[in-house]
Amino acid sequence: MMTLSAPSPELFGISVAIFTLGATILGIAVTLGKHWLDGGRPKVYLNAAIWEPNTTLTVNRSGAWEASFADFEPVGEQHIELAQLVVENPGRTAITVYTPSLSVKGTHKRDYKISPRSYALRNFGADNSTSATSLRIEPYDRVTFLFDYWPAIQQALADSKHGSIRLRGCVHTAGRTKPQMSSSRRSWKIRVGDWTSQSTKKEISPYTILWQELFRANVTRESGDEEGDTFPGILLAVTLRKAMNRFTERPSAEEFEEALSNAGIEYGSERFQYLGIFYGRMDEILDRHQGRLSPWRPNK
Repeated sequence: MMTLSAPSPELFGISVAIFTLGATILGIAVTLGKHWLDGGRPKVYLNAAIWEPNTTLTVNRSGAWEASFADFEPVGEQHIELAQLVVENPGRTAITVYTPSLSVKGTHKRDYKISPRSYALRNFGADNSTSATSLRIEPYDRVTFLFDYWPAIQQALADSKHGSIRLRGCVHTAGRTKPQMSSSRRSWKIRVGDWTSQSTKKEISPYTILWQELFRANVTRESGDEEGDTFPGILLAVTLRKAMNRFTERPSAEEFEEALSNAGIEYGSERFQYLGIFYGRMDEILDRHQGRLSPWRPNK
């Protein structure tokens, strides 16, 4: 004869405890998931870019430093290589980010960060950039910074331990102690002796080198590519060409600055700064590219 018996109080208590534990774990998981979705955890990307002021901004979105920009439009002589730092907010609440920078690793110093000069560009759609150092990013939005990194990393390359350094994008988020970094797997390895991110580029013209120096010296504010901005444009370019064409070979810095001043008067571009930019350092600037320097006269 079969008999039925009720479950013991101990077994019932264990079942309740297991159910309670499961419900607690589920609640914690839901809370953590909501915190993850709502929290300020920006995603950071670092891309190589080439900027031809007032005309084109070409971005390599693969995250790699070296690339064949020949796959894009031909790069003109008037250009500057930049680092594009992209910060995205994938969360459901707005965040405040500050101190955008580049993290430097591989020198004799402890790992540190640099904040190169940045340019604020407009009229480039999603690639519009800002020079602000602290700003608010709305949910599912992004912000872009463009760094003129080559002048800023020269000292780091000189201090490198093993002949190279690594760069990563970096930004701080309000309310968090640790900065957010771009992918370590896609960090930029730049070696001593490297001079361009354009993998197929074999030479550089004196015109491009001198134009870059003049451009950096004459940018008076961070502005956009629009009519009336203060990014030096065609007037600076033709002034430089006129001065260079007065010589068949490289002149002294004094002779060249005098030629620039005279060309500036001729073309009405006296407002640009010419004097003192190359004095005592023009040979150093050009000789840095010894072996890959094209002839003195620029292409006409």
